[in-house]
Amino acid sequence: MLYKSAEHNLQEQRRSLDELRTRTGALLSASSISNAFLGAVAARGSGAFHLPPRFWWALTPFALSLFACIVILWYSRGWKFSLRADVVEKLIPPAMPVNQIYAVLANKLESMIDSNEDKLQWRSRIFGGAAFALIFSVVAWLVLID
Repeated sequence: MLYKSAEHNLQEQRRSLDELRTRTGALLSASSISNAFLGAVAARGSGAFHLPPRFWWALTPFALSLFACIVILWYSRGWKFSLRADVVEKLIPPAMPVNQIYAVLANKLESMIDSNEDKLQWRSRIFGGAAFALIFSVVAWLVLID
């Protein structure tokens, strides 16, 4: 029972990471599209290569949002979503009863969940910051549009 629960929790965590990556990709697209259109409207009549200083109020949070999305999507090591056979062999002596095997495996899965949770929570907070930066950037562009 504990093993099945731990296994289910680990798979849910994997789905959460996949969902966060999907939402980050959508945020990245929305950020790029909204800033391209709003920036073009705000820049109308300001010259081909002229970037007024007031545009930095919108461009800075846009850049922060892009950077945050890249940080979330960047590959990182250390995610653990399945048990490898060599790890299981080291954890379980040959004469161990089945109920103890499940308990040991459940404990190992729980430690994997704990290890992943810190990274997942960190990325979720970064996502919140990226979304806030995008909102700030869009509002700044709307204010800049004459």
